[in-house]
Amino acid sequence: MLRPRARHQCLLLLGWEDDGEKEARVNSNQTGEGKRCAGTSRGSVLLYVLLLCLALAVMVQALCAVVVVAQRARTAEAVGRAQLAERDRGLAVLCQQALSCWSPSPWQVVYGGENACGGENGEPIGAVEGALSELAGAVTPVKEASVRQDPSVCALGASAWVEEGRDGLDLPMAALVAGSVRASSSRQTPWLDCEAETEALTFAGGGAAPALVPAYVVHLPENPILGPGCVLEPLDVPWRLDPGWGLLAGLTESGSASTVSGVVPGPGVLVVRGHKGELVHLSELMRAPASGESDDESRFVGTLTAGDESPAVLTVVVGGADLDASNLGEVQGVLVVDDGSIYLDGTVLQGAAFATREVEVGESGTIVYRESVLRWATDRSLRRTRLVPGSRKEGGTS
Repeated sequence: MLRPRARHQCLLLLGWEDDGEKEARVNSNQTGEGKRCAGTSRGSVLLYVLLLCLALAVMVQALCAVVVVAQRARTAEAVGRAQLAERDRGLAVLCQQALSCWSPSPWQVVYGGENACGGENGEPIGAVEGALSELAGAVTPVKEASVRQDPSVCALGASAWVEEGRDGLDLPMAALVAGSVRASSSRQTPWLDCEAETEALTFAGGGAAPALVPAYVVHLPENPILGPGCVLEPLDVPWRLDPGWGLLAGLTESGSASTVSGVVPGPGVLVVRGHKGELVHLSELMRAPASGESDDESRFVGTLTAGDESPAVLTVVVGGADLDASNLGEVQGVLVVDDGSIYLDGTVLQGAAFATREVEVGESGTIVYRESVLRWATDRSLRRTRLVPGSRKEGGTS
């Protein structure tokens, strides 16, 4: 009788296998394949986790890099804008300096320096050097303003053209503007007249008539005595000088001190800052020295000393004071008094007069309208400089 092991081998040789052995062999094979599949699955999950961690690390690093670069860019932009603003202020200072001295100037500190602080945190401002130079080929009064900073601060400089020109006050084209006019009741001569050379107005039909010289008054006087060609028109509200022109005398509309940039009175122009109830005497102003040479220089700007460039005088009084221009004989010019009155008895004013309140002509005061004098006051009485638009450029400076 064969042993079980020999019997099993014989059955395998003959290709026979009982059902129990076959089922056990199948189960054994399935168990091995399951173990291999489980090991493969565990390896795939581990690789996936490693790749996910690597991707997250790359994303975090990229985000950190973006934040750092953005912060540095923001800081660099703020520093660049601050340096650009400092150079712009240097150009503005050179433009203002050109008013007092229209000639080339060497390199000098025009803005900032060791003791200058600015910015939101009060940080020190680097020195900005500037110079004015002639512009080759210029046919108009133009110079080139250049600014630079220390190379350790900024290697770039800036330059722009500075143009000089003329300007004037914004005044009505009229012989007289006032709240009221007061003349002596016994007066027989006109207190408003015009020069004999007044041009004629030509109408469409070909006819000609003397040009009308307008005057505007809030309270019209009874039976006014006017010269030929003069007409008196009603004014609805009292006239006031534009508050911006008060800045020429360092006075704002609220009464606080200030200055206007780019504009200064030309020869023969004086701007006086007074106060309500004060009487300013024109005779004293004519004898006064130029601004900057008087003990009371903060009170007025300019000088009434007329030269070749000044065919007349222009006196502007702001702040509410009155102007006494009486008993001066003949004066060629324009008188402007904001929120005050003008006294002209004994004076023949060749030009025009503007006052918010009253103009007193008395017994012999006369206003003789001269359009050329008024045109000078409105067009060429002030000196102005400006940075020419479109001329600014950035680059290296020598």
